[in-house]
Amino acid sequence: MISDVLTPATIGNKKFSIPLYQRLFEWDTEQIEQLLSDLYDSFKKDADKPYYIGMLTTYSNCGRYDLVDGQQRFVVLMLLGVVLNWDKFVRIGLNNQMRLSFFARENDNKYLEDKLSGNTSECTNRKMEDGIRCIEKFLNDRKNDQNIEGFKAYIYKNTSFLLSELPQGYNLSDLNKHFERMNSSTRSLENHEILKVKLLKRVKPESRAVYTAIWNRVSDMDFFIINPGEKFNDLLAKVNNNDIKNIFIPEPGDDNEETESETIEDIIPCPEKIKSPAYYYETSRSFLSFPAFLLIVLSLTSEAAVSFNTDNLLSEFEKAEKSGLDCDQFFKNMLKYRLLLEHWFIRLGQEEEYILSAIDLEEGDIKENLIQFQSMLYVSSSERTYHNWLCPALVYLGEKTEVKFSGFLRELKDTDNKNHSLPEYDEMSFGSIDRYWFWRLDYYLWENRDKIFVDADAKKIAGDYIFKKNRSVEHIAPRIPKQNSKLQWHEENQPFMNSFGNLAMISPRLNSGLNNSSYEMKRAYTESYVNGSKTGSIESLKLLKAFEMKGEWNEASIKAHGEKMFEVLKDSFDITD
Repeated sequence: MISDVLTPATIGNKKFSIPLYQRLFEWDTEQIEQLLSDLYDSFKKDADKPYYIGMLTTYSNCGRYDLVDGQQRFVVLMLLGVVLNWDKFVRIGLNNQMRLSFFARENDNKYLEDKLSGNTSECTNRKMEDGIRCIEKFLNDRKNDQNIEGFKAYIYKNTSFLLSELPQGYNLSDLNKHFERMNSSTRSLENHEILKVKLLKRVKPESRAVYTAIWNRVSDMDFFIINPGEKFNDLLAKVNNNDIKNIFIPEPGDDNEETESETIEDIIPCPEKIKSPAYYYETSRSFLSFPAFLLIVLSLTSEAAVSFNTDNLLSEFEKAEKSGLDCDQFFKNMLKYRLLLEHWFIRLGQEEEYILSAIDLEEGDIKENLIQFQSMLYVSSSERTYHNWLCPALVYLGEKTEVKFSGFLRELKDTDNKNHSLPEYDEMSFGSIDRYWFWRLDYYLWENRDKIFVDADAKKIAGDYIFKKNRSVEHIAPRIPKQNSKLQWHEENQPFMNSFGNLAMISPRLNSGLNNSSYEMKRAYTESYVNGSKTGSIESLKLLKAFEMKGEWNEASIKAHGEKMFEVLKDSFDITD
C-alpha cells in the first residue's frame, strides 16, 4: 500500500518503530545541514511548493509501522520536532505516546523521551545530540532573517514524503534483504518517482507487485533486461499474450532453473546471464532517458495529445488520466516497448560507436545501414523530437510477428520522408538551412559511397564515418580567409558564398581550429584523412566530396558541388530501390 503525500502537519496518528535489524542513527551534521540548506533554498524559491525527502518504506507490525527504509530521515524529523516544538508531530494519542520508538534500544527511547519532555537525560545519544545542536545553530545563524518564522512553518507544512507499505508475509530475512538494497539518500524525489506512486495507486492491489517489478526492470535505461539474441522473441511473445507475471531473470547463482520470486526486489537483471554479447551491459547506454521513455509510452497508450517535455512529466500524465488513461495497459506497454527499444534500436557505445543488439543472419551487411540510419536520426533530433521517428517505429515493430532489417530500415526511411520536405535549393543557404539536411546528406553519401566517391581512399574514409552531435554550419571558403586564397569574395559573387555548395557542418572544436582558414588549408586538412596522416572519423562527408573535386574552388565548382549534393538529397526520397 502506498500513501498519499504526507508532511509532519498531516501525518495523523501513525506510529513508527525502528526495528532491531536497523543500524543506529548515523547522520553527521554535514548531512543534516545539507537537508536544512535544501529546505531553505526551496522555501526561498517558492514557499508554497513541497520539498520531497523521499519515500519511507514500512512494514505493518502490531499497530506500528516498522521503518524498513527511511529511519535516518524520520529521526531527523523527530529532532526537528524537538527543536521546533512540534507537539502534534512528536507525540500522538490521548496518552501522548512518543510517535517514534526504538525496538530493544531503551537508552535511545529514554534519551528521545527526555528531550521531548525537556528533562535532563542520564542517557546520551551523541549523534542525535549533535543533530539537535546542528539544527539549533542553522536556525540561530538565520535569526535576523525576517522570514525565519515562515521558514519554520514551511518545514512543518511542506517537508513531504510518501509511505510504501510492504506486503504482509515478509520474514526477517526478506526485510533485511530489502533494506540493504534501498537507497536512503536525502535527495528530493524526482518526478518519475512520484509518478510511479501515483500510477500504482490506480491499479488493483493484486497487480501492484508485478507492475512494480516491471517499473523497476525498465527504469534503468542503461541496464539490459534481456539476453540479446536469445530471449527477445520469447519475452515479447509473453508480453503480447498478456503473460507478464512469469517474466523474470534469476539472481546470480541460479544457473539451472528460473523461478518466480515472491519479493519485488529479487527481480534483478543478472549481467552474468547476458551472453550475446556480454560486453554490451558494461560498455553501452541508452540514448533515451527514462522520463522521455515514459512520455513515449504514454503517447502510444493514451488518446490524449502529449507534449514531449520531460519537465512537464506529471502534468502530461494528469492530462492523460482525465482522458481515461488505462494504467494497466500503460504498465504492460512499458515492458513491451522497453523490450523493443533494447533489441531493435541503437545504444551508445564507448569510443563514439553505436551498438545494435538485434541479429538477423539472413541479411548480413544491411545491419550496418540500420545502425547508421538510426545514428543519423539520433544526432539530428533531441529528447523533445525523438518521438517523430521513434513512436512510428515502435508501432511498426509491435505489430509485426517477424521483422527483417531491410523492412525495418525501409520503415524508418519512409517515416523520415514523411517528417521532412526538401526545401528549394535557394532556400538552403547560410543562416536559414536546417542542420538536419547535412546529417541526412551524410547518411546517403555514406550509403552510396561506392558510387559517389571516386578515390578508393576516400571511399574507405567515407565507410568509417561516424555520426556525432554538436555540429555547426560553416563556410567551406570563409568570407575573410586568414591565409591568401585564390577565391576572393566580391559583391557580385556573395550569393555563392552563402549557398549550399559552399557550406559544410563540422564540430565547434574543428571550426575553432580552422577559424577563417582558406579553402586550400581546409582541403589540406581533409586530405590528411585520405592519405592516412590523420586517423578517426572525418567530420563531414559533404566536405570530403567537395575536396575530392579537382581544380579551383570558385563560383562554378561551388555551384556544381551544391547541385550534385542537392540531387543526392532529392534521390534519397525515393526508397523503392
